[in-house]
Amino acid sequence: VREERKMKSSTEMKPIFPPQPAKRLKGFHSDYMFANWYRGQTNLEHFAHETNTVQRVQASIFSPELFYKHFEENNLPVIFSDIVQNWPASNGGPNGDRKWDLETLEKRFTDVLFKLSDFTPPPQRIRIRMTLKEYNHYMKHQHDADPLYIFDSGFGERMSSLLEDFEIPRHFWEDFFSVMGPELRPLYRWFLIGPARSGTGFHIDPHGTSAWNALLVGRKRWALYPPHTIPPGNVVEMKNGYLEDFKPMNILKWYSTVFPTLPPHLRPIEFVQEAGEMVFIPAGWWHSVLNLTPTVSVTQNFANGRNLKSVMKSMFDGEEDKEIMIIKNRLRELRIDLYDKIVEQEKLRKGKEAKHRVEELEEALKHKEKEIKKQENQWKQKEQELLETIKKLQANTVNKPIN
Repeated sequence: VREERKMKSSTEMKPIFPPQPAKRLKGFHSDYMFANWYRGQTNLEHFAHETNTVQRVQASIFSPELFYKHFEENNLPVIFSDIVQNWPASNGGPNGDRKWDLETLEKRFTDVLFKLSDFTPPPQRIRIRMTLKEYNHYMKHQHDADPLYIFDSGFGERMSSLLEDFEIPRHFWEDFFSVMGPELRPLYRWFLIGPARSGTGFHIDPHGTSAWNALLVGRKRWALYPPHTIPPGNVVEMKNGYLEDFKPMNILKWYSTVFPTLPPHLRPIEFVQEAGEMVFIPAGWWHSVLNLTPTVSVTQNFANGRNLKSVMKSMFDGEEDKEIMIIKNRLRELRIDLYDKIVEQEKLRKGKEAKHRVEELEEALKHKEKEIKKQENQWKQKEQELLETIKKLQANTVNKPIN
């Protein structure tokens, strides 16, 4: 399904593309087509791996203060094993009707259209939407190499009852983006549903933020690289030593083509997130996710005192001056220590801008000097030609006979 459409009135979903008889071409073989077919057919149920380098802890024992000290200040990922179980999204709530399994969600939101990760082809580029009945049907019957993935950032506004099914852990209560208001606040939370083989390629979370991801259904295989370690096999564009653009590879394709070739020291940190676990990803970490089974999860990005430096750097680079002013004024009232950090970042920004202007002026002067040098050489050449012409005229005058 590659276009937005409404539910049909029939009670039973019919195949959108009727099956066609297979056609065989003698002597024809395509590695590219086979690789796509293989990714669409492969079973990932047992495709799991752990490097045992990401700790699992209990939030009931690990207080926010211990979490800040051991993980956030050291910029390390961690898995919480005992937060999600207390949510109605996990246990169903008092009446058992708020659990986030696919069947219950479909009954609760029969006619609601959910945003998917893909868009319609250019030039329209409209985000694809489906009801959960349509999407569940798609998940059961699809064999796509890169399956469609519900990635809905507006669920809190269109399905506000979902916000009552989970609670932000006290470890992540501090979020400075919350003072910006809904109009200026960047996208920060997503409701996710995906079939096996779906997922996201390597990326860094936007605006220099950190994130938590809670899994309600299924299993996810995570691969992580620390900041400044660009994942191998991905297309990267650099400018003046900084990351300008990054084009991630489909994660299942990466696992089947790049991962087997990596020596041990270039392999990522890996773990499998089980249903009921919450993952913390610090700011700046490269990460990818591959769904091993159908999954349901919720994730949220946040800006706090520990990642404020990276958040402000991102916002300064993006010239989001209005948003910066709102956060700055609010922190001046509440957290003068963090306000001073922003002022420091502003000074660094102004210093970099001044340095950049000086570099531009120096470059312009060098260019002007080259132009002047070039012009001087041209005048010298013309002067030499003129002198040669004068000498010839003088020689002709001396040698000319007098009548």
